[in-house]
Amino acid sequence: MSNKLDPKHHVVLVSDSGRIPSYYVRFLDPIGLVTQNYNVMPVYEAGAEVVAGRADLLVVQRWLGDSTLKIVEAAKERGVPIVYETDDNLLDLPKASGMVMSEGHIRNIESVLSMADLVVCSTNPLAKEMIGRNENIVVISNYGLDKPEVNVGGDPHLAVVNTDYFKLGDSKASFFKALSQAIEDLKYKITFFGSVDAEMTAMHARFPEAVSIVDGFIDNRSAFLDLLAARGVNVAAVPLDDTDQHLIKSDIKFLDFASLGVPAIFNNSRVYASVRHEVDGYLTEDTQAGWFEGLEYFAHHANRKRCGAAARKVVVETRGISQYADRLSEAYARVIDKKMGKSALPPIDRDRSGFFWQAGHLVLLHDGVKRHVTTKPLIADLIDAGFGFVDPRPEEYVLQMASKPLSNSAQVRALPPLARRTSSRMPISPASGRPLTISWIVPGLIIGGGGHRNIIRCAYHLEKLGHRVSLHFIDSADSGEVVREQVREHFYPFDGYVGLLGEDLPPSDIVFATHWTTVAHAERFSDRIGEIVYFVQDFEPYFYSMGSEYVMAENTYRKGYYAVTSGIWCEHFLRNAYGGEADHFQFPIDREIYFNRSADRRKDRVIFFAKPEMPRRCYELGVQALRAFHKLRPDIEIVFFGSSHQRPVDFPVLQLGMLPGPHDLAKLYNEATIGLAFSTTNPSLVPYEMMACGLPVVDLARPGNETNYDNGFDLARLVDPDPLKMAQEIAAFISNSDDLKERSERGLAFAATFPEEEGVGRRIEGLLMKRVQAWDDHALRRATSASPAIAS
Repeated sequence: MSNKLDPKHHVVLVSDSGRIPSYYVRFLDPIGLVTQNYNVMPVYEAGAEVVAGRADLLVVQRWLGDSTLKIVEAAKERGVPIVYETDDNLLDLPKASGMVMSEGHIRNIESVLSMADLVVCSTNPLAKEMIGRNENIVVISNYGLDKPEVNVGGDPHLAVVNTDYFKLGDSKASFFKALSQAIEDLKYKITFFGSVDAEMTAMHARFPEAVSIVDGFIDNRSAFLDLLAARGVNVAAVPLDDTDQHLIKSDIKFLDFASLGVPAIFNNSRVYASVRHEVDGYLTEDTQAGWFEGLEYFAHHANRKRCGAAARKVVVETRGISQYADRLSEAYARVIDKKMGKSALPPIDRDRSGFFWQAGHLVLLHDGVKRHVTTKPLIADLIDAGFGFVDPRPEEYVLQMASKPLSNSAQVRALPPLARRTSSRMPISPASGRPLTISWIVPGLIIGGGGHRNIIRCAYHLEKLGHRVSLHFIDSADSGEVVREQVREHFYPFDGYVGLLGEDLPPSDIVFATHWTTVAHAERFSDRIGEIVYFVQDFEPYFYSMGSEYVMAENTYRKGYYAVTSGIWCEHFLRNAYGGEADHFQFPIDREIYFNRSADRRKDRVIFFAKPEMPRRCYELGVQALRAFHKLRPDIEIVFFGSSHQRPVDFPVLQLGMLPGPHDLAKLYNEATIGLAFSTTNPSLVPYEMMACGLPVVDLARPGNETNYDNGFDLARLVDPDPLKMAQEIAAFISNSDDLKERSERGLAFAATFPEEEGVGRRIEGLLMKRVQAWDDHALRRATSASPAIAS
């Protein structure tokens, strides 16, 4: 059964809130993408639909009058599933908001919360506020809109939005001082949108040419974004007091400006925790100096353009209205299916055990039963008992809680022993005598990507060695479920959690940052992890021209994190250039695939690992050299392989593109005469797999490259990087049968020293154990004492 809403199901929506922004954002705008079979009705018509049995789902929002309560009661009586949608804690609005509710409205909301089959909230902190009123809570974060990207060039033009939740003139003297300084020193123009107050009026009087005010409240979000674009704003500021009431608000202002490609400055890092500093926004302290630093940063067009584009990418790829509608559709379908007794959910796997966060509670799943875990320090006891964090499955999420919670260590020790694993891959006992909890934070998955294969290979073999391992992806356009299937279908049959990184991460002994963009994500969870370890596969600043991205990538190597590197080149580079602490593992070779079949080898074929999309593999240099080589040896067949981004060339080449699998590569390596695989930074596995097949390798004679070949020059043929000289050296090499034979034999002997895949896992395990053994025995308990969050 599909996990999307059946189009036959009729959805009735009722709101007493009026035409406020959340009515459009959470209610009206996305519903057309969820289903066409819906009605947004006044109360009396909605009641008639429910009573007449024409409603398959009733959705109510925010404010609840007496008439709406009666409709909800009628739906409950008739078995119509009920969803309550809110983006605010209406039971605890501050008096300053001007929206204090009557006791009758509060009673109505309390009643509906108790009757609802599902409560949909916009943020994790808001969901925590709902705990105790309803067990079935889901967080569906807000979304951006599909809007044309604005031009962020020219002088800086700042947008500031003033809402009822934050009166700019009340407490923001430092903010206004920074604005005045920006006008005087940085040529800023400023437009205020929303409610007018005295501070704004005074600033307009002082700087009439630079400051304008658009008075009035625009409830339609799309129209508001159109107005922002029409006014020519190219940067924004989002000042927000750090209060509990504001903490439950969503990051919608980030999404608003990001929809237009406009970067923004944020002072509330709790609400805007997902903003990546100087990547897709600017996080600052709530001081005059802090605000001015952000304004000064975005006074530069290049910074506005880069951060604005990155922010817009977040909306386009992961936080758009279509993704929101998909999650809403899945939530609605699940509620209806459960109410109708159609279990679209598989039966409970009683052998699966572990713990996870649900609606702010820590929950243990064991023997098909869920129990509340009342205190977070019990996590350490659960881990000692063999339990680990798991990704809750839908069928487990809707299980009822057992009546008796777990509240002390003795109760944990009294739990029935864990069932035996039914997997055919039983874990080997870890070297430490106890398994580690290891989380990997990974950039968006690339099918066929060598870097991703290396990461997942290491995670998979650590899991096989008995450790609790999870993969958390960032910057992915796919859902966690899709990524999980892609990992298992295209890489390794990984058993552990695979999903998207949200606002929570399991308490971990080790968190691997696997790319420079993942380091900041790992640092977000520093209060619940033992150590951040940097998994380095290349010197990533070289991926960019000298500029902001180069420097930001390089900055991550200055943070002092212990690095585990793929190959010796990166270890030497980090130690020598940055004084970092690093160890390496050797590249693994699968000898069941890559071995020498000398009888198949031809004497007239040159193959080139040609990746035009990857500058460090020197595609253009190879093309120029092989063009000249063809003129010298037109009798030799030239083959390009390794990329789906094929480009035409003006000399005869057989373009094989991306080969289907490793066995096809091994066959190619065994048929060729020599193989070109260029490494200007860290090498890939390709030259070593070529050597394992007896194929002589050609690489570039660049300073330090001999490090990759056992610190010698007698393994790979290191050629002059000048294209004409390279062509001549390749022509001489392919004609020298003795040199070819000797390098083939030395390459085979060198490749024989490389570990197989399981050996890489054991090497990394050994390096991690050395780190863990130095820790205090109670580090895990301290690391797991942070406040929980609810995964969105």
